[in-house]
Amino acid sequence: MTPILTALSGALLHFVWQGLLVSLALWVTLFALRSANARYAASCVALALLVAAPLATMYALYLPRPAVANVSTAQLPPVAIAQQPAAPLALPLAKWQSWVLPAWAFGVLVFSLRMVWGWAQVAALRRRGQPADAAVLSTIANLSHRLKLARPTQVLISTWPGGPSLVGWLRPVILLPASALAGLTPQQLEAVLAHELAHVLRHDYLVNWMQMLVETLLFYHPAVWWVSSRIRHERELCCDDLAVTACEGPVCYARALTNLEKLRTSTPAPALGSTGGLLLYRIQRIMGTTADSCGPSRASGIVALALALACVVLSVNWARGQSQDLMAQGNAAVRAGQYDQAIAAFQKMLERSDLEPHARGDLYFRIGESYRRKRDLASAIQALQTARTLIPDREAVMALVMALDAAGRQAEVAQLRESLQSALTTQAAMTTNFLKDELSAAEKNLQAAHSASQPDQLREARARLMELQQKLEASSAFREPLVGRVVTTVEVTGMPESAKAEILQQLPVRVGSVITEATLWTTATAVKMYDEGLALSIQPAPNGTAAIAIRRR
Repeated sequence: MTPILTALSGALLHFVWQGLLVSLALWVTLFALRSANARYAASCVALALLVAAPLATMYALYLPRPAVANVSTAQLPPVAIAQQPAAPLALPLAKWQSWVLPAWAFGVLVFSLRMVWGWAQVAALRRRGQPADAAVLSTIANLSHRLKLARPTQVLISTWPGGPSLVGWLRPVILLPASALAGLTPQQLEAVLAHELAHVLRHDYLVNWMQMLVETLLFYHPAVWWVSSRIRHERELCCDDLAVTACEGPVCYARALTNLEKLRTSTPAPALGSTGGLLLYRIQRIMGTTADSCGPSRASGIVALALALACVVLSVNWARGQSQDLMAQGNAAVRAGQYDQAIAAFQKMLERSDLEPHARGDLYFRIGESYRRKRDLASAIQALQTARTLIPDREAVMALVMALDAAGRQAEVAQLRESLQSALTTQAAMTTNFLKDELSAAEKNLQAAHSASQPDQLREARARLMELQQKLEASSAFREPLVGRVVTTVEVTGMPESAKAEILQQLPVRVGSVITEATLWTTATAVKMYDEGLALSIQPAPNGTAAIAIRRR
């Protein structure tokens, strides 16, 4: 899928929650407004926001993300987009992205046929219409003068048994059914024509066509249809107000609407008719028997709020799922030796602006380790120096020490090791004492489970005891007696030959190396970073020597 299609599908998915938020905002606004004109304007603004939201989202998704501004990825060599592996998204929302475009395109096609059908109906009615007589044209001229409408409006008598309707924007035409001429008094007919001229004055036909276009493109979201229905309802109320001021009063106009409803059958979708909207409410409003407001029901608002919150939560979880998937993908690429793909995955996560400093530092640490294993030591040192400023923990510093050591920058290595000596010694002692306490508690739990003859607890206690013994064995690498000994053997077991060679090459100690406090920590860190499933053991031997053993747990 091309980048623009990917951005489009992502924008269509994000519009689910964006549309609900816009409709919720409109729902609240309508309760605060009392004027029909103000509610109509608010509804039009909401529809414009519904159009702008997916366009802005698509633009944001299509544009390449800038590099992180602080000690940033600008320091790191760029990785080609083609090297970035396609990540299978974690949540169902992400899996929909593959078929959302075909489904959307099919829906647009179906609703486009709806528009074409409506236009064909209107064109046919317009062609079959007959010019109105002089009395109707005189009424139109008088009403245009009262409404200060300068645009000429044509009136055609139609055989279609519906209500009066307006078609056309540049050359507006009022389709007046013959039944309306026979069933309405001259005063009622004047009121109805005033309503249609109000549509002409307000350019409502153009707005209606734009509504249909939005409904066609964003057909799948209920918020679009609800906002569009609000526009049509408030539009009729606005035209009612203009019609009442231009005719003989509200009573005459209310009777005209009632008689028209008796004569009406249906109105083509693109046309604007006098009998649209909630007729009973319109009549009550004209007669002053109800308040001048018609806000949405509270039940619909509660449902919209619940759906909006649910979609926001899903969207956040979706983004988190994508990040977690990228992290897992990067770690898997490291284990598989595909360092370019790992770097690409971690750099993509760095583009997020909401990462905590520690999380950002951890990503720089992973990027630096990937570069180090790729033998790109200059890039590794840059990333690890950044990681050290963001997460000044032991692993970040030790990884930087190994990269600097491999690059031959011994002065910097000595400076780092000297500053860490006391901290490492203290931490090593604390780790060993903690593991001993945990091991003692695990032994007691094992004895209690054995006495109680509970197989499940006994199995768990044995597994916990074995885990602690391995950790304590690894921590023995930091006991003081090992410092100053000479390494006689370095043995790696339980791993393929290629993996053995790779880990031996990454170890900071070799056969014949003198063990120092710093190399103890760097060795343990190197083993852990290569594979967390490996156990390190450094055993003292006679004559001031030591043996290093690495095996899979």
